[in-house]
Amino acid sequence: MQNNYMLKNLGLLFLISVLFCSCLEKEKEIKYSFTQDTIVIAKNLQIKGFYEDKSGIYFYAKKYYCDSLFLYQEQNGHFEFHSFLNLPKSYLDSIKELNSAIDLAFINLDSVIAYTPQTIALLDLKNNALLKLFHHSDLLNDTCLLLNRGGKLKWNPERKTLPMMIICNDVSRRTWNYDTKFLGEFSLETGQVNILPLIYPYVEEYYGNKNYYSGTDPMITFKRDRYVVGFNTSPVIFTYTANNNKIDSFFIVNSNYKPLDEVDTTGLSNPSNYINFIIEGSTYQFYFEQLVYDEYKDVYYRFFAKDMPKKNKDGLLNTLKDKYYGLTVMDKNLKIIGDALWQGKKTNYWVPSSKGLLGMSSYDDKVIIIKLTLTYEK
Repeated sequence: MQNNYMLKNLGLLFLISVLFCSCLEKEKEIKYSFTQDTIVIAKNLQIKGFYEDKSGIYFYAKKYYCDSLFLYQEQNGHFEFHSFLNLPKSYLDSIKELNSAIDLAFINLDSVIAYTPQTIALLDLKNNALLKLFHHSDLLNDTCLLLNRGGKLKWNPERKTLPMMIICNDVSRRTWNYDTKFLGEFSLETGQVNILPLIYPYVEEYYGNKNYYSGTDPMITFKRDRYVVGFNTSPVIFTYTANNNKIDSFFIVNSNYKPLDEVDTTGLSNPSNYINFIIEGSTYQFYFEQLVYDEYKDVYYRFFAKDMPKKNKDGLLNTLKDKYYGLTVMDKNLKIIGDALWQGKKTNYWVPSSKGLLGMSSYDDKVIIIKLTLTYEK
């Protein structure tokens, strides 16, 4: 009798433990709201982004072949014109033929890093001076270069470096997809690139001659000396902590995740066929779009697109407005808190701020700035 009683108690304790663990793993409800602000600025805008410091939140943009930045400051929920910031003439003269292809990362409102496909420069806007200029061809060997993925440059003040994607020019062999390192830190002080020991995941699951492939471009974010990297069509996330050289990997699947459909890959040995396969699969299916750390809430967001437009031989059966977009909120240990999902609200990219996530889209001479506010149980 006593043994049966103990067994029953042990069974009950086990059941309670399972239920308790299940509750711990259950995703929380993420509530969200959008607010929108419109700036009428100028046609043919370039360099669009956000910067925040103790003085406020700023939006900046530049016209093609213009030597000034338009700077707008957030005031009571709206962005009002603040000032022009002049780019140094000595810098523009040095990259004259590339003036329409500049991206920026703010160190502060006086100092910015300017990136073009051929150069990286440190600019002193306060004194209108070019302080340093580096050419990509001098930073790495002839087969590789630093890439500003999607115009998302961000200075890492903790390490005083600019994290950037590394890509090889020899795409004919596709070796950079799966057997090379892809992330480097560029130091403006030394002019050196520190290549981090992370290697592309090459995800293949065989079903006869049908495979799944991971997306190849990394989504890079960081929390001080910890880099966190995800990929477009793979749930794998890598972390690299620079101060102890520690690498971890995680397989993180959110509640809305849907693997790529099986695709017949016969004939994909040709690199151009492989590229078309990646584009086709990621465009019309589930796709991770951005991974970003929010320093104000100490959480990570992984944005995704879900239920892509269907198509037939004649083209799309529905439009991009029918797409669903969303994000997964993860805590500082990359444990999923929950998902938020909405329809048709597409922006170029999202940036965390002290007042919520900021995104933007541009139409002709208008910039639509969207603030996304999230609420959930802590």
